[in-house]
Amino acid sequence: EIAFERVFTVSGATGGSIYYVDQDAPGPFHNGASWKWAFTNLQDALDTVVAGDTILVAEGTHKPDQGSSVTPGDRTASFQLRNGVTLIGSHAGYGQPDPDARDFEATPTFLDGDLLGNDLWGIIFRDDNSHHVVSATGCASCDSVLDGFIITCGNARTIQYGGAGMYTQFGSPTVINCTFTENQGQYGAGMSTRFSSTVVINCTFLRNQAGSGGGMYNVDSSPMIVGCLFIENIGAVGGGMFNWHDCSPTIINCIFKANTGSRGGGMENYYRANPTIINSIFSGNKVTSYGGGISNRTNSNPTLINCTLVGNMADSIGGGISNGDSTCFPTLVNCVLWGNTDSNGSGEIAQIRGGIPVVSFSCIQDDDPNDGYIPFGGVANRNIDDNPWLVDADGPDNTYGTADDNLRLSFGSPCVDAGDNTSVPLDVADLDNDGNITAERIPIDLDGYERFLDDLHVTDTGLPALPDYPKVIDMGAYELPVCGDARHPYPRSDLNHDCYVSLPDLAIMALDWLICSAPECE
Repeated sequence: EIAFERVFTVSGATGGSIYYVDQDAPGPFHNGASWKWAFTNLQDALDTVVAGDTILVAEGTHKPDQGSSVTPGDRTASFQLRNGVTLIGSHAGYGQPDPDARDFEATPTFLDGDLLGNDLWGIIFRDDNSHHVVSATGCASCDSVLDGFIITCGNARTIQYGGAGMYTQFGSPTVINCTFTENQGQYGAGMSTRFSSTVVINCTFLRNQAGSGGGMYNVDSSPMIVGCLFIENIGAVGGGMFNWHDCSPTIINCIFKANTGSRGGGMENYYRANPTIINSIFSGNKVTSYGGGISNRTNSNPTLINCTLVGNMADSIGGGISNGDSTCFPTLVNCVLWGNTDSNGSGEIAQIRGGIPVVSFSCIQDDDPNDGYIPFGGVANRNIDDNPWLVDADGPDNTYGTADDNLRLSFGSPCVDAGDNTSVPLDVADLDNDGNITAERIPIDLDGYERFLDDLHVTDTGLPALPDYPKVIDMGAYELPVCGDARHPYPRSDLNHDCYVSLPDLAIMALDWLICSAPECE
């Protein structure tokens, strides 16, 4: 499962040297000059490189305490990223037809914190594991690139600010195509950023566990997180992500599913944490107290644009979003909140509870959609409480937050052409890779398909942004394809191509039968 279809790659730094790492390299020398003479330990390559260099790493498993400069069993040993150095993993390596070929599934490269190789079921025997498997600290900017690794089995349960999988402080690394899984920590088991502007693209945070921020923990940082999955992470506070203290992440085209905790199943924002979340999904996240999808506390004011929050659960209050007090002013535009539940059921206060939310052009489930009352400003804010007609929100297995869910809009949904184009921000992450980040609104949806489409069979109820964006955007994380294209073909019996099977189609069929009933028509 991927968050959207753009695949990011890096070609390595230009002008520097290329070094190779392969545990199967025969040598006889291991100076990193080729796949045959590759370093057999990643630490030895990191000790050699300078800014501008690139390290290519073959499939296999590397541990931070392996190499000539580290001591076996040293829990403080870490793969320390270097300024301006690019690391690219998951190559086929020596002896293969194309050693430079990459396949994240067939030839994965593991960075493994299980130093003694004695972890049992990922639960016990972890007190001897690496504190930080990967680090980006202690350098001027740590503007390095880490691409194509599985980072696992770090243990930072006793370490301040955590970061068992990866810890960044005063750095700006770019992390691409990586998976953070089975890490444990007091904070940010998968990744922790502090005073950093880390860029995280097309990464997966899976089954990490922490006291705060099972998948990711951000403090005094402004990371950009694009196209990432946060799945089945556990955090007492912030199962998927915890943002704390003057923290303003930008989160685009991400999925938060089946994360659990005490509060903030998908995400916790605490003490002046103001993330901007765009084209993203929160589904099937669960908590024992409040904020199944998102929890906001103490002057935290997130902005959600074109997000879908469905099937999140809180045993107490705020199944979708919980706001701790009147200091929280979340802004929601073009969003869908439906089927989120708490101890009060599934009405509007289960979708958004507390604070002073500012909601517009959004679909919010109501206790009684027939009573004429529409939540959060109603018609004046162009909100609706009609069923959004998602394709299959809990999938064939009837469980929210699993792989078979389909949160896309069905044809005829009232959310189609009902959003606000003027609220769609600039494409700062350059999602369509056209180099335009200053004059173009985000052009694609969570699937990576065109965002501004016009359904000619629907009366626009949203707001265009003239003159450049006359086609009105849909609510939610996905744009409904135009009827008749490859993703939304005409129904088989839709003979007049109006996207409905109706009496006119029957009339066409009857007329053709009458005209062509003669023998010459056979």
